[in-house]
Amino acid sequence: MAEDEQVSKVNFSLTNLEEFFFPKEHKARVKHSDKPIYSVSTPFGRMTVGNTAKFSYLDTGYLESQIYTREPTALKELTDAFADVQARYNERFMLKKDLAYRIWLEFEPSVSVFDAYKHVSSISNLFALLIYCPVFTDCIYLQKPDPNGHTRYIELYPSMGINPRTIELSTRNLSHYRMPITEPTVPFDFILSEWLKEPDDHSAIVSSIQFETGFRDQHAAHGDILLYATQMEWISHRVGKTRQKYEYPLERYCDDVIWRGLAQIFRVSTLSETAKAIGDLRNDIAHVGRKKIRLATLSLGDLTHISQYLRLAVIGYTLNAIGVPEDRVVIYQKMFSPQTNSDHPAPVNPDDPEVP
Repeated sequence: MAEDEQVSKVNFSLTNLEEFFFPKEHKARVKHSDKPIYSVSTPFGRMTVGNTAKFSYLDTGYLESQIYTREPTALKELTDAFADVQARYNERFMLKKDLAYRIWLEFEPSVSVFDAYKHVSSISNLFALLIYCPVFTDCIYLQKPDPNGHTRYIELYPSMGINPRTIELSTRNLSHYRMPITEPTVPFDFILSEWLKEPDDHSAIVSSIQFETGFRDQHAAHGDILLYATQMEWISHRVGKTRQKYEYPLERYCDDVIWRGLAQIFRVSTLSETAKAIGDLRNDIAHVGRKKIRLATLSLGDLTHISQYLRLAVIGYTLNAIGVPEDRVVIYQKMFSPQTNSDHPAPVNPDDPEVP
């Protein structure tokens, strides 16, 4: 298909999408339904989230081989009753073998294949933000009518250049119980609607998650700190807090674990001192010829942790902007902060030199 060919429907799955909705170990308890879990009006049409299931035929022989009881008479009565129901209704029953969540997008009017993929990407970006992990599509199907009026499914294989380490992070198994933000804990309908109003507003912070590798060298750490410090400045500037360009985001959108973690690295004790240290470090990195007073005291590991704390500060603002409850943001920041985070370590490249 050409990228400008028009489509009106697309469906896709995302890495760890199921775990966001329900613990995988309890997947067998989730009832399959043809009805969507969510159906949300969007600027481009409609988005629905539902589940698909794989089935196998269930017969009396299968019952006898899969169900165990110490009372064989009870099992005999069960299989006889099942056989009787099958005969009376002339119906073959099916047993659910697996269940997966998928997302369906309907475009009104139709859009190009290229634009459809952009919408798919914006939704995967939202899930990456919510679970703090790279999220990519497992498979994408475009739906088009054939000349006979039947639906034709065309699998789309987008070309992407992704670091193998990023792929490894996106496909690892996450635990529903270790996710600070899941469908049952937040107003997901509202968050989704808010995100889709302006999906590109937070592209810089989202891309830092989507292309995470878990490793840092000196150049990457410097770039991350400059990016997040600049975003904190913008957050403060938009509400007139120009004299508190780092202090305001730390106080308004962060749990104390963020600024206290930064204060420990900078060897200061107050929020205002922490904010000043961020500014000093930002200027040390940004200005050529400036004497690197603050930068000279920090190791590569320190810089990596500073960038993580600053990223969580910006994410705190982003989550607040799309309607994530404050208590969930606090749990999110505590779980993924360098001090308490065991599932998202930030190793550094051992071959890279320390900051001189």
